[in-house]
Amino acid sequence: MKKEYTEDKAGLRGGFSLVEVCLAIFIVSIGLLTLFTLFPKGLKQAELGHTDTQTALFADYVLSTLCANAMGVDSDVWFDVANPLNLSDIWDGPFPLTEAGSPSSVEFPTDSPLHVRYMIDLEVDPNSNNSRYTVALWVQAGQYGSSDETIFKTSAEAYYTELFFMGMP
Repeated sequence: MKKEYTEDKAGLRGGFSLVEVCLAIFIVSIGLLTLFTLFPKGLKQAELGHTDTQTALFADYVLSTLCANAMGVDSDVWFDVANPLNLSDIWDGPFPLTEAGSPSSVEFPTDSPLHVRYMIDLEVDPNSNNSRYTVALWVQAGQYGSSDETIFKTSAEAYYTELFFMGMP
């Protein structure tokens, strides 16, 4: 006996229509596109974090060295009104530290491909009888940029500290 083919709900094959497949592909592609746009933003944020860390480490190194070396300055040098304290009196780092003028570029850390640009000002407080100096340091990651002092100071990170004479005058 031959069996006749009859269609009923139990005999239908299950599957997805073309519209459902296209809609699923569209939703997945939107999700992947969103995910892929986050990668460049994440890389940019990682780069900004690296440059912020590099400038902060440079500033910490310079200002900590200046503070430590200032503690060893003789009172005759510290209170000499005719020749106020200058950077050469308190800096002995591995690179030259030049005051004012246009920004200087140095490798930091030393012997690495990384560079920072900086400007530094050392000023005596006029109301302190030469017992207090203010150090202002502007730092920017990278080797190149504007040599204009005003433009550099507005775009660079600024760090400050004060140096006090702690011994007997």
